[in-house]
Amino acid sequence: MKRTVRERVLRVRGILGPIVKPGKYWREIQDRLERQLALPPTRKQVAWCYRDFLWFRILFNGSMHDYFDGQMYRKSNFVREESLSRYVRFPWRDAIQRQEDWVVFQDKREFYKAFSEHLHRDWMILGPSVSWEEYLAFLARCSYQVFVKIPESGGGKGVRYMTPDTLERQRELFRAGQKEEYILEGKLRQCEEIYSFANASVNTFRMITLVDAKGQVHLAAAVLRMGSGQNPLDNFCMGG
Repeated sequence: MKRTVRERVLRVRGILGPIVKPGKYWREIQDRLERQLALPPTRKQVAWCYRDFLWFRILFNGSMHDYFDGQMYRKSNFVREESLSRYVRFPWRDAIQRQEDWVVFQDKREFYKAFSEHLHRDWMILGPSVSWEEYLAFLARCSYQVFVKIPESGGGKGVRYMTPDTLERQRELFRAGQKEEYILEGKLRQCEEIYSFANASVNTFRMITLVDAKGQVHLAAAVLRMGSGQNPLDNFCMGG
């Protein structure tokens, strides 16, 4: 398949990254291995993954996410070649997805507004327009157990579980929200059957859908995401 200019640029940048900034990639590889392995990785394991990841990028145009989300350090080259890297997948996605919809899925504030009736949980955008009284009422409804999210982030980055049950904690979070907007969500408790598998997180289904030319929605795949039992998040990036 003929590569686009964007794919070629991403490929070159991907290959040069570990060479130009070895310390940064070493630390990220070590951090990801710590989240995925049962025991802390040895220096030898990190060094092996560093070299293997570089070859993975050169030969298969794969990203750091591809390598660890798919645990490619455990896979053969045959399996790696059959995998579709995000450097190829994302240009395809961008070509078929309407650009006016991008902001809804890239900014949690817009997503929550658009799909509010389907969320079935208490949430609020904590910003300068929120009064102290509104904020306290929200915390009370959530029994002072909330998740704090950065609106533009992804992969679980920046997500914190907080219990602002004292005046000092409440003021600290409120002041932070006046400077930089956050998404606050109440804590959920799921059904006992799924909760019993990993009780530190809410374990969710990810449904991947496609819309055809007639506007019909098709279910392409479904995955049950499970937490590790220690982290309150269930996604791949956070060790789920």
